[in-house]
Amino acid sequence: MFNNKINDFHDVNFIKNLLNFSLGLEVERHRVNDVGEISTFPYPSGIGNQIDNEWITTDFLETMTEVVTPVTNDTKQALIALDKLSNVLINSLSNGELLWPLSMPPALPLTFEKIDIAHTTKEKRDYFNNWVKKYNFQRATPTGAHVNLGIGAQFISDNKLNHQNINDLYMKIARGFMKNRFVLTYFFGASPIAEENYFFKG
Repeated sequence: MFNNKINDFHDVNFIKNLLNFSLGLEVERHRVNDVGEISTFPYPSGIGNQIDNEWITTDFLETMTEVVTPVTNDTKQALIALDKLSNVLINSLSNGELLWPLSMPPALPLTFEKIDIAHTTKEKRDYFNNWVKKYNFQRATPTGAHVNLGIGAQFISDNKLNHQNINDLYMKIARGFMKNRFVLTYFFGASPIAEENYFFKG
């Protein structure tokens, strides 16, 4: 279908509606102490229960905080929401506690029993624990930013897309990403350093 609509890419309204996607951001960061070690403080009590809080929660580990923005059609508003939620998180940290700025984790302890799996629902904890049994524990410790995109309702309506068309379009986007992911990985995913014990095999 979309191979036959190449001329539409010269249509300003077509491009405008195509780019008017819904957007949500997720940013994970480790909580650490003031010397850069994995934090031993619990999830910040000032922001409520991590299971019920849909905007600030935990990911794989108890120290991996995750800020999740509301869905919006405005990139600027998504960044504003991310900034506000991040400030709430930072202001709720314990004294001497910081957010680790890198995607690669801080120095890890030699015994991973000292690191708690996230205190979340039983279903998620079971999934995390089974994951640890199958894979190297360190593989779960990097953090990062996730950008979630959805095709805009106006674009779907204007182009009379059905579920199959929408799925086809998402597949085209995914294939385009996979084709060029080496560039994204090179510029945004390469890490110059791994902290202590990340490659420990004990």
